Amino acid sequence: MQMKGLKLGGGDKRKDRRKGDIAGSANGSRSFWLDNIVAGRFRAGFGMGLVMNNGFSLGKSSMISSGGRISTGLSPHSSTSDENYLQGAGVTFAYRPDKLKDRRTLSLSASLFGSSRYIDATITDSATISTILTSAYHRTRNEINKKNSAVQSTFGGDVSMSYRQFSAGVTAVYTHLNTPLTPNKNPNKTTGADSYRLYYAEGCNFFNASVHYAYKGYKLSFQGETAFAPKNQARSSANASGGVSVATINNLSYRPSYSFKALLLHRYYSYDYTALYAKSLATNSNIQDENGVMASISWQSKVGLTLNYYIDYSHFNHPKYLVSKASNALENSLQASWSHNALKLLLNCRLKNRQYDNADKSGLAWKNTLTLKLQSDYAFSPDYSARLTLQYNRYSKEETQSHGFMVLANGRLKPWRYLCIDIAASYFNTDDYNSVIYAYERALRYRTGYSQYYGKGMHCGLTLSSAATKWLSLGLKFSGTKYFDRSTIGSSMDTIDGSAQATISFEAAVKI
Repeated sequence: MQMKGLKLGGGDKRKDRRKGDIAGSANGSRSFWLDNIVAGRFRAGFGMGLVMNNGFSLGKSSMISSGGRISTGLSPHSSTSDENYLQGAGVTFAYRPDKLKDRRTLSLSASLFGSSRYIDATITDSATISTILTSAYHRTRNEINKKNSAVQSTFGGDVSMSYRQFSAGVTAVYTHLNTPLTPNKNPNKTTGADSYRLYYAEGCNFFNASVHYAYKGYKLSFQGETAFAPKNQARSSANASGGVSVATINNLSYRPSYSFKALLLHRYYSYDYTALYAKSLATNSNIQDENGVMASISWQSKVGLTLNYYIDYSHFNHPKYLVSKASNALENSLQASWSHNALKLLLNCRLKNRQYDNADKSGLAWKNTLTLKLQSDYAFSPDYSARLTLQYNRYSKEETQSHGFMVLANGRLKPWRYLCIDIAASYFNTDDYNSVIYAYERALRYRTGYSQYYGKGMHCGLTLSSAATKWLSLGLKFSGTKYFDRSTIGSSMDTIDGSAQATISFEAAVKI
């Protein structure tokens, strides 16, 4: 549940004008607002995500286009996924000009939220949590036994201000687990190296605080966030030490004209920084042990051509998954798009290089993944459009190489005002899982549309969506995959005794 924009009180600009208050007319009237209320399942995001961000992220490209901004505030949990949400209530108060475009006066906002919910976890024989689970699967007896195994309570808030081109804020979050978190931190049995979990979060109580700041000029802009966490959150009680660990991310952007923009971003995440709800720009999935620099440029011509390029380098001082020592990663991405009337063409080339342990665990070897994507969109009319996508993947590590490609066709039709039809058909062929291909297919609302394909086969999908009335919308999706290189699909309890699988999804949404 969400409610927005309840005005509690403020000045009357017309009254100021009648009295001839020149200062009041220049600054505009300001009001105190109960800006936002959420209750039930919700999400929160403040600053650049180093302390609080449990929303959905699409990766580095989307982060670059948004300049790394995460500040979404409090919002309802709109996904059908039964994970990664807060459960409770939150409120945002604001003191700002009545005209949002008027930035000549001081604006203030304060958000407070509280949450308490059951979480899935693996409980050890000593009655502690070894792993917090986020898959939300409850299919087998083993998975059912891990359901609602612990209680996670979270309280936090954010206070922000803006004045002219400047803005700043403070975020703080406290989390309590009713069962201690004790991840397995034993050394690697094969290499003897420290576990990549050595500095994972540990204990019952976790606290994080940060300062976020920004300057938005006409051509030059700067923004960042610096976060802090107690060092003993990442170490066992026997090795606990005082002090504070730091994580910081800052970027500088320069836009001399509408057609050109350059961005330089630096991030440093301490090896022992821990935050249960952190999500920001990073090569790894967690905000920890990373020192990286990214540079990007974007250029747009008057004839519809747009070029985007970024290069990102990361260094990791401690072991990672499948990496027993310090390592590096490098990523390059170039995207060109051109549009003219109803036609749009897109070419994307991405090369990822990262170090992993070699075959005999005696050193590191580079793993290289190249992705080439060519996409064409054509709109026959506002109600009829088509897309054709060609994608090629190449994987290499030491003496191993793997190749894969996919041809994907999509179409959208609106034959009737209240009905929309999406059709997809594809053929894929990869040598093995190393050259797996990720492709987007339109899904039902609040569901992710990305799927992975490897091996040899065909896939097709049909999605029907209808806004029957202003308060009711319906969705139905059929999808099927036929493999040519296997007689069974999946493994363990998910095994299908056949070379084809089908999925049917239905959704009904009621707006009150």
